[in-house]
Amino acid sequence: MKKIFSFLLMVFTASVGLLAVTTQNVYATSSLMTVYDTENEVTLGTASNQIEVHAFYFASEGQLSLDSGAPIDVKGSLIEISVNAQTYVYLPEDDITLGVATNSIVLNIGYYASEAQISLDGGAPIDIKGYYVKLLFAPNDTTRPTISGEENFATSVNDLRPLSFFQGFLYAYDETDGDITDSIVVVTDNYTANMSTLGRYEVTFAVEDSAGNLTELVAYINVVDITAPVISGNTNVAEVSYTQTYNISTFRSTLTITDNYHNLTNSNIVVETDNYTSNKTVPGTYSIVFSATDPSGNKTTFTKQVKVIDDIAPVFSGTTLITKPSNSILTVANIQSQLSAVDAIEGNKTAQITVQSDGFTGNGNRVGSYDIVFQVQDSKGNKSTHTVRVNVVDNIAPIIYIKDNVSIVLKANEVLTREQIIQILQVTEQIQSVNQTTVFSFDIDEYSGNENTVGLYMMSVRVSNVSGNESVHNMMINVVEGDSEDDITVEEPHYEWYEHVWNFFVATFNFIVNIFVSIWNFFVGIWNWVVGLFQASEEVAFAYFVRRY
Repeated sequence: MKKIFSFLLMVFTASVGLLAVTTQNVYATSSLMTVYDTENEVTLGTASNQIEVHAFYFASEGQLSLDSGAPIDVKGSLIEISVNAQTYVYLPEDDITLGVATNSIVLNIGYYASEAQISLDGGAPIDIKGYYVKLLFAPNDTTRPTISGEENFATSVNDLRPLSFFQGFLYAYDETDGDITDSIVVVTDNYTANMSTLGRYEVTFAVEDSAGNLTELVAYINVVDITAPVISGNTNVAEVSYTQTYNISTFRSTLTITDNYHNLTNSNIVVETDNYTSNKTVPGTYSIVFSATDPSGNKTTFTKQVKVIDDIAPVFSGTTLITKPSNSILTVANIQSQLSAVDAIEGNKTAQITVQSDGFTGNGNRVGSYDIVFQVQDSKGNKSTHTVRVNVVDNIAPIIYIKDNVSIVLKANEVLTREQIIQILQVTEQIQSVNQTTVFSFDIDEYSGNENTVGLYMMSVRVSNVSGNESVHNMMINVVEGDSEDDITVEEPHYEWYEHVWNFFVATFNFIVNIFVSIWNFFVGIWNWVVGLFQASEEVAFAYFVRRY
């Protein structure tokens, strides 16, 4: 048995185009096999599909069945089968093909149990004792063609494609006919009528070879929305002061949204991220991201940048009004040192304070009001100004003096400079015709250095010029106790009633005397004019007389 199996396997391997078949895969044309009993010279019949051979283990067995017809007893017969198409000798029980015959098959069914053989096209006998053998015709073409390619497609509803577009991805091949892609047809089409509607649609394709073998392929086309919505709005960078708040909700309401398939509105727009709100008091540029998602899951974003700016100038602190005596020293630097400036963002800006305008310097000893404008600027260019008004006042009390031995009385808190003393001499007309060549020198000066010390001090001033004129002016400066306050209050003199009466009579008498003096001076003047006139006439007459004689 093993020997037979090995031989059959060898025959199977060596055969070209062997086909493993089953009882269901039988194709043939009419009268392809003729069964002839050579010993009795009788044709047993013809078969157009198959012949079944029942070889025997026992002497009573040996039968043929033509196309599944009634068994024919062939025990002890030599049967020759004429073949006009490829015929396969097949053992169904072992699923083995013994070989292929193209001309004839000889069956030798003996009388004895040891006899049962088959020969293919005159080849060596094959022992088939005890086997159930089928003789099968090779069909002209029993293999269906194949359709290959994608079975699942996806297309965007925004980019409609005809069914032929997807059919172009299919390929059909037949082992006999070769490439039959062009023969692919559409059997059912649920896509074309719905290509603009989202969904999954079934399409059945089919192809048939020249032998009539049909193959179908069911494909699915998914119409999808893969296009994200579009949010439109103002993309310019928004600038807002750190003292104010940018209204995100108001800006969101100005955004518009469009979608290729779905109907979306402004309410579909949400704030996805907000880096501004937590930093709205810190200068810088921050992003607010808005987003929207359509029902298909496509998401879009819109970014709005908000720039927080510093537009608030630093704030000054300090005095705005200063009152100073005309003889005290006060500089702009002294005043500036009393000021400070703070910026809410950058902090202390005192060091950046500068003088914008100065109407005070050079007028510190002149009574009047003078403005100094200070300025400070932060790094963002925000400027603020601060005006300080300086009122220069005269705190020097009137001086009592006597010509030619001038006596000046000062309080200890009242100081005269040498320049002011020279001015007093000029005002009192003790010094006249002062010009650029006039030179002042102090021969004696006990006062300088003792301005605030009570006492009597000698001062001698020498005045000279290039013309050779020179004069010396001596004075005493009496420094007395000063007031505790800078401001001096001058009280009006107090008079008794009788003093007022006396003063009235004195004033009346002086008035009358002044009238008589004026009348007297008038007559004296006329007299002097007349006398002068006669004197002039006499001089003229005398001159004439001298010239004549």
